[in-house]
Amino acid sequence: MGRTRTERLRSAVDALPRHARVAMLEGVRGETIVAGAYVGTGAGVCPMVAVHRRGVRTDANRFARAWDQFCGVAQGESRAATERELTTLVAMLQASLLADEHVDLRAAMAEHRAMRRERHAREAVDLAATRAEHQALARERRAREAADVGSDWLHDAPVSPGGTRRRAGLAAARRAAPRAGGPALVRG
Repeated sequence: MGRTRTERLRSAVDALPRHARVAMLEGVRGETIVAGAYVGTGAGVCPMVAVHRRGVRTDANRFARAWDQFCGVAQGESRAATERELTTLVAMLQASLLADEHVDLRAAMAEHRAMRRERHAREAVDLAATRAEHQALARERRAREAADVGSDWLHDAPVSPGGTRRRAGLAAARRAAPRAGGPALVRG
């Protein structure tokens, strides 16, 4: 699934070196900004030219493509950036700069791992207890169904791991069923 225009711009902003983001923030606040060209016809400039005018040199391709896509400008066109576009760019630059200052990545990763361990411990399922509970409920259900049908005497034999209860129940049924003219026992 592709990222949105806003996500691509945010990623491009975050990829810029810190000194380029600082210069861009100053440039966006101090110059007329355009979308779709390096220099607009009305003396406006793209955000990367504003960065270059402040003495910072950096690769502009990724940001320039993301900025033009975010602004919805077709290749070869240019126009002044809207207030919303500029506000969004300024907010992204500020957020990116603040994130650089306040994130201790090791501490964040350790906190994330601890939260995962706690969640897994809370949500851990005791499989043996769950299986035993399921088996007990199944035995009760089968006994109820057998009582409803009238074949509960088939389930009196003890359960064994090898499945001998069924064989024992069938043997008991054969012994109890009358031979001549009695009901036929249907194997299931």
